[in-house]
Amino acid sequence: MNKDNNNQLSSTNIAYQQDVLDKFNERIKEIELFFDLIAKFEAVNPAQLIAVDDNIELITENDLLISTDNNVEMTVRNILSKLNIISPNIDLINIFKSNSVLLLYNLVESTVSNTDKFILQTITNANLLYSQATPKIKIFWIQHISKFNKNQYLDIAISLLDNIQRLQINIEKQVNDNEKEFQGNLDPKTVDELLDNYGIEVTKTQMMQQETERRAVKNIATWRSDLAHGKYSFAEFGRNKLRYNTSGNRDRENDILFLKSSCLLFLEFFLLNVETYIEQELYKQ
Repeated sequence: MNKDNNNQLSSTNIAYQQDVLDKFNERIKEIELFFDLIAKFEAVNPAQLIAVDDNIELITENDLLISTDNNVEMTVRNILSKLNIISPNIDLINIFKSNSVLLLYNLVESTVSNTDKFILQTITNANLLYSQATPKIKIFWIQHISKFNKNQYLDIAISLLDNIQRLQINIEKQVNDNEKEFQGNLDPKTVDELLDNYGIEVTKTQMMQQETERRAVKNIATWRSDLAHGKYSFAEFGRNKLRYNTSGNRDRENDILFLKSSCLLFLEFFLLNVETYIEQELYKQ
């Protein structure tokens, strides 16, 4: 998997690129546009940047001249009036900050969900016999077709099925079940469980080392739930919980720029190692 100068991810695996990474990259573009808008609001006199383009043609050469009857202040006020500049409402900025949490959560859930679908489809398309699958894939398949959850029943089922050499594995139908489990409840622990189901140990190990990124993604999931269920108003949450800091000394807990970068790093590790799992066919014995 490669990364270009625009933070877009690509893969030599055409199917993985088209099914997973293209969707991921499209959502990244949406987030970057949204964060660019927040940056404008956070700039000096932020709302001015929105109004100028629409009204610039109203400014004439005479408006720029300072006559004896019109001092500098009056000239500037006249220009600003014609540009229809309105000072920003601070709560609007806070609402935008809060919405960034929703966008980032959407990126996490959609990326993990799309990747999960791709893994399931890939394993199904491989036309694996039961005897060819890894122990993790065997357990995953048995649990979903039989709804066995207790170890004693799993052991019995595995013992019986191990004697059937031509049994074919098809786990594509689990897509809808997995999607329902994700909706609104996806955090790093959920991702760990998903990886463990498929036996993607290398990804899980690497992601466990991302303590800072994992904490940020966990906060995004928690805060998204708080906002979605009305625990806070968007203006209140943006005002009291979130920060926007372009300096190097960011508040790693609440700064939305740090949340964004942490979220992207978390997902890039996830996507990179799922690609390795698929490319090396690590779902096979």
